[in-house]
This record gives sequence, structure tokens and C-alpha cells, in this order.
Amino acid sequence: TIGCDVLPEYRGETPTMGDGSVFVGWDPELTIHEKPGTYYYKALYEAPVEGNWLCFTAEQAGSSVWYVNGAGNKPKVQYSFNGRDWADWPAQTTITLANKNDKVYVRGDNPDGFSHETLNVAEVNVINRKCTYFQMKGTIAASGSVMSLIDGEGITTDIPCNYCFNHLFIDCTSLTTPPGLPALELKSGCYDGMFLRCRNLRETPQLPATKLAQFCYGNMFAYCSNLTEAPELPATTIESSCYTNMLAGTSITEAPELPATEMKYGCYSSMFAFCKNLTKAPELPATQLANACYRSMFSGCTSLTTAPELLATQLDEECYMEMFNGCTSLNYIKVGVMTLDNNFDATKDWVEGIDGEGLFIFPCGSKYDKHGQSEVPTNFTIVSSPIVVFLNANEEELYRDTIGCDVLPEYRGETPTMGDGSVFVGWDPELTIHEKPGTYYYKALYEAPVEGNWLCFTAEEAGSTVRFRNVNNNPDIHYSLDNGKTWLPWNETNTLILKEEGDKVYVKGINPDGFSHTIGQTIASGDNTSNIHNTGFILTGRIAASGSLMSLIDGVGDADVIPCDYCFSYLFAGNDALVTAPDLTATTLKKYCYLGTFRECSNLIQASELPATQMEYGCYAGLYYNCSSLTTAPALPATQLATYCYNCMFGGCSGLTSAPELPATTLQEYCYTKMFVNCTGLTKAPELPVTSLVASCYNGMFMGCTNLVKAPELPADKLAEKCYMEMFKGCTSLNYIKV
Repeated sequence: TIGCDVLPEYRGETPTMGDGSVFVGWDPELTIHEKPGTYYYKALYEAPVEGNWLCFTAEQAGSSVWYVNGAGNKPKVQYSFNGRDWADWPAQTTITLANKNDKVYVRGDNPDGFSHETLNVAEVNVINRKCTYFQMKGTIAASGSVMSLIDGEGITTDIPCNYCFNHLFIDCTSLTTPPGLPALELKSGCYDGMFLRCRNLRETPQLPATKLAQFCYGNMFAYCSNLTEAPELPATTIESSCYTNMLAGTSITEAPELPATEMKYGCYSSMFAFCKNLTKAPELPATQLANACYRSMFSGCTSLTTAPELLATQLDEECYMEMFNGCTSLNYIKVGVMTLDNNFDATKDWVEGIDGEGLFIFPCGSKYDKHGQSEVPTNFTIVSSPIVVFLNANEEELYRDTIGCDVLPEYRGETPTMGDGSVFVGWDPELTIHEKPGTYYYKALYEAPVEGNWLCFTAEEAGSTVRFRNVNNNPDIHYSLDNGKTWLPWNETNTLILKEEGDKVYVKGINPDGFSHTIGQTIASGDNTSNIHNTGFILTGRIAASGSLMSLIDGVGDADVIPCDYCFSYLFAGNDALVTAPDLTATTLKKYCYLGTFRECSNLIQASELPATQMEYGCYAGLYYNCSSLTTAPALPATQLATYCYNCMFGGCSGLTSAPELPATTLQEYCYTKMFVNCTGLTKAPELPVTSLVASCYNGMFMGCTNLVKAPELPADKLAEKCYMEMFKGCTSLNYIKV
């Protein structure tokens, strides 16, 4: 805290970010401040000279990293803690990152490659190959480019040799994020087993290469058990065994797209084996297969229910061998071959362990009918004809039929109906002949009846009810249960029951003089709703309201002028069943027209838009009082206020966390009185830019807002009687006020 004529001075230790960057000053420049307030300066840094080096960052204090050379492989490796000072890093030398977020940068000069032979992980002594790999303890995130181990900078995208980075991070259970792999053209086995068994790896690097090589991605992420998303695989030209075991044993739920159409030996073998969370397989667009191309591809995927369509019309040696072995949830397979008969193990054990019911679809005309672990699953139904299913608009099945491959589908059920007055007009898509077997769906289409913007009540819970109370004024009111086709007069003794969830009732009336006309007692706050003496609705269950409230005035919802004082006062007050509010479309208001309209609707979660820009006396008073589930306030665009216009509008809305903007620059007496009283969840107040106040304008505005910590700035230099009276009374968390 300094004097108003004193230049700020920083007296702490030199700031540091701990990443080698250099402190150079403050933003903004230090300056004298003549006005009291809180002023912030942020440290400025210059980044160190930096390449795109491989970087290890500690996510846990005391984490460490080292590397192991196998069979005399001796790549040149250096490390740096700041990107400026580099030292040679011998194999087996541990670097400890003492603090969380400490970093070490790594580079090398290895133009002929980092590793040179594949690591045989089956051997007891794993260093009997020319392979170098990192080991870690603690929790570490990698970043930067792995290519900095080749060129010292991370610029090159050319991998120099076969097996270059094979098993680079094998068994690094401390690794959480991988470095970048920018290479565009791969070499044989270059990423083989790169992250094998890194079971805490959370994400994969981008794999931009479009030209692959033999076994380049083999075992790359195998048994990374915390990995839930697969990388994109854009390559359209692939090689033998390129994806073998790539994502085996991970926790992915959806497989990446596999766009290649020309298969190679073993290209996808065991790619997703034992991915027990996999529910969505990729499309397999290839029509010509290769030896073992899909062997064991989904073996052990116990959550997979639908096999990808297998388009090939001819089989190849071991092409589908063990492909779905152990996929115990599988219930749908569709193939392009007419028969599974072969003498080269194409489907050997491919559906072993599948004992549930399902569909197996052959092309039209197939006569194949064998069941078994190398045939069609035992309890699957063989289909070699189209199945057509007719659905209602709500997905309810109406009718199904098995037809010939040259037969036009025909619906033979009763005329579809939705029970809401809408008219059935046809099917989507249009009925057509299907030359291929499979299941084809048609959904009923409807035309809605002519419709106004009527007030509508929709049941969100079966058995919800609607009735209304009539207090002396006998308004005209009609209802429709068939989407506006048929209207019936409604009296207060008639309770409407919405039997099913989604059932609707539309309401309208012709009341040009107003829906309510009298008010027994104005209870914007304080009194119980039992004192209400106005015409309104009584709801039970759980109901969403929509449409325009003005349909109670003009019968269609187009009117925008409220005809009388108190017109919709307390219309829904005390209705716990109401969850969304109807539209308040009027732009010309009247005295107390919306007084307590939604008062104590404790389950209301969505407010109405309020388009009016000119207020009237008490027009919004208590509108949402005690709507404790309301979390978002509607926008308040009005710039012309009136006495008591916002009085207690959001009082008791304990779920409200922030206030709407209040754009008016000219106030009226009592206009914001107790507007947010007892909004105990409110943490952000609106700006109050007005400089000339009027009597009681902010009286009790934030009273009881116990979570409000910062008051809005109060720039007014012209005060008035009681203008701030009890404004922050009971705001027990308040710690900042500026006047």
C-alpha cells in the first residue's frame, strides 16, 4: 500500500517461471496512481533460445529419468535445464527433477538413427539388441519433438533407419503424455513398441505419416490401459503388419477411421485385441483381402456388439482367423461372401466364444447354413433377404417383414398416429427395392395441424395434471389435446390429466380486457401464497410451459400490449410442478402486470425472455420470488424504469450465481428495491453505472446475499434519501466496496 504520489517499487526476489525464461520488467510500466484502488502489474519474460527439443516435465516432485543402451548401441545424447547450457548425458545416469514442473530438455546428434535393431522383449536379457530406451520414476509429461534425438533441433521429419525409435519408452509407467512424432515417411519397425505397457499414458501423439512401413506401428500403444482415445490414422497406403497390436489392451471406446482399401499381409492383425471397452468398430472399406490382414483384429473386445461390414466377396488365407474370437457381446455380422467354406483357415475360430443371439447377414441368394466357432455363431439367425422395419416418429416399432431382394416393401399395419392430431403423410425414406439383405428402417412422417403460438403445457412426468382457479372474473378459456385441431371450453372444475410423458395441452382465450382484473393483496414478498386472490393455474407432477402467455388475451399469441393492471399477477404462483416458463412476449406493460407471476415456483429452471424496454409501476415485482432452482436470470434490456418495477424480482432465488446487466442510466424511486434479496448463491453483482441517484433506488438491493464478496462499484456523486439503505445488509462475505 503506497501513497497517492509515490511511484510503485517491487522489493521482492527476482521473479522466475522456473523454465529458463528471463525476467525483463512489468506490464504496464510502473506509474504513480493519484486515485485509490487496486492496481496490478504482471511480470514480463523473454523466452530462452529454444529448439523443438524432446522435453520431460515433472508432474510430481522428485521424478527422475534415465536411459539404457543395449548391445553396444551408443547414441550421442545431451541434456539441458534451460535450453542454453548443454551437457553430455551418459547412459544409466539419472536426472532428478526436484520440483513439480521442473524440466529437462534432451537432444542428440544421431543422423544414422537412435536405435538400430528391434528389441526382443521376450528375451530375459532385453539389452541384447542395439536399442536405446528411456526409463522413469514418478510422474512425467513428455513434449517437443522426438526428432531432436536425430538432428539436435527437432526440425527433420525424416526417420533415418529401421527400428529408429523402437521401444523408446517401453514400460515407462511414469509417462503421462507423449512427445511429438512429426515424421511423414516411416521406416520398418521405427515406432515398434514405442509406448508398450505405458499404462498411465493419457493421450497419443498426432501421427501425420501417410506412407507407412512394415511393422512401423506394431505394439506402439499396446496395453496402455489408461488410454481412452485413439489417434487419427490418415494413411491410405499401408504395409505388412504395420498396425499389428497397435492399440491392443487399451481402454479406447471408439476405433479410428481406417481409410486404406489395399490390404497387406497382417496389416491389421490384433490391432484392437482385448480392447474391452471398444463399442464402435471402424469401417473396413477393402473389397480385396490379403493373408492374415484381419487376423485377431477384435479378439477379446467384449463390449463390441456390431461387427464392421465385411465387403470382400472372396476370402484369403487366415484373413478372418480369430477376428471376433471372444467378442461375447457381438450380435450382428454382415459379410460379402456367399459362403464361409474354405480350406485355408480364413475363418478359423473367428467367432469362438460368441453364444448369444444375433443376426448373420449373407448376400441375397446365399444358401450357407452352418453354425460353429469357425462358421456362423451358434445362436445367430442367418439372413439372406432384406428385413424392413416400420417405425413411428417416436421410434416405436409398428410393423416388420422379411421380403425378397426384388420386392417393394409394403406396410400392412394400421394407419400410424401420434395421438396429437397430426396427420400421417408417408414414410422416410421412400419405399424402395433392396437388392442386398440387411435391416432397413422406415419412419412415419406427419403434418402438424394449423397452429398458433398458444400457451402449452407439456408433461415431463406421466400423470401430471393442469387445472385453473377462477377468482370472480370468469375469463374465456379453452383447451385442446389434439395439437390445436379441436378446442373445448374449460371451467375450473375440469382437471386435465396428461397421462404419458410428452403429452400436451394447449390453452387459449379471448380476453381483450385482461385475464385477471383485481388483486386481493399485493404480496411481492413476505406473505404466503395462500393469500393470493387472482385467477391462475394449478399444476401437479412435472410440467414444462411454452408458447405465448398472450394467447390468453387474443386467442393466438400475437398481441404485444397487456390490456390491464394486474393482468397476469400470481398466474403460476406456488406451482412446484412448473419447470420452464412460457414466453412473456408483451412489449407494452401495465401496473403490476407480472406481479409474482412465477412466485415460489421452486423447481423452475428456465425463465422467460423479457423483451419490454419500458417499465411500468411494479410490473416485474416479485416475478421470480423464491424460484430457488433458477440458476440463470433473463436479460433485462429495459432502459426506461418505473417505481418498484424490479422490486423483489429475484428475491430468494438461491440458485442464482450472477446477475443480469442493468443498462438503464436514469433511475426511479424504489426501482431496484430488494431486487436480489436473499439470493444466497449470488457471487457476481451487476455494474451500477448511474451517477445521479433517487430516493430508495438501491434500498436492500443485495440484502442477505451471503456469498457476495465484491460489491459493484458505486460511482454516484449525487445521492438521495435512503438510496443505499440496507443495500448490503447481511452480506456476510463482502470484503470489497468502492464508492
